[in-house]
This record gives sequence, C-alpha cells and structure tokens, in this order.
Amino acid sequence: MQVMDDVGVHMAGARSKSVAEFFGKAVIRHAIIACADAEKHCPSLWPFWGDVQSWPFDDPAACTGSVDERLGEFRRVRDKIDSQVSD
Repeated sequence: MQVMDDVGVHMAGARSKSVAEFFGKAVIRHAIIACADAEKHCPSLWPFWGDVQSWPFDDPAACTGSVDERLGEFRRVRDKIDSQVSD
C-alpha cells in the first residue's frame, strides 16, 4: 500500500480478488492478465471473456532483498503498469 500512497492512491481496505468472485455478478467483457503466472493458471476461463490482453509484468511480491530493494521493485512495476495504462 505504501507505494500506491506515494502517488496519492489510497488502498486502505483493498484486497486481491479472484475473477471467480465476479461470475454471475458481472459481465466480463475486458480482462487484463497482469502476470505470467496468472496467465498459466486460468486459461480455461478466458473463452468466456471478450477482449483479453496479456501484460506480463514481473511479480514484485517475488522480489527478495532489503525492504528498500523490495519497495523499489514494487515502485518499478507500479510505474510500468501506469505507463502501460497511459499509452
């Protein structure tokens, strides 16, 4: 949450959600798979989606090292996502 707070996005109470939580509750017309690991584990769901894009970012949670190094990796991936969305 700290790296999002750095750019003014407050994530208090936010959590990761599985796409399964939305089945029967929302129509999924567009999906962005943001990590290669997720792409490997849910391909059977994709035929039900309209537009599926793959943006295989590194998983910053897999980073090891000091706190500063891990925060740096989260910031790097955050900025890459921001750049992708802005293009």
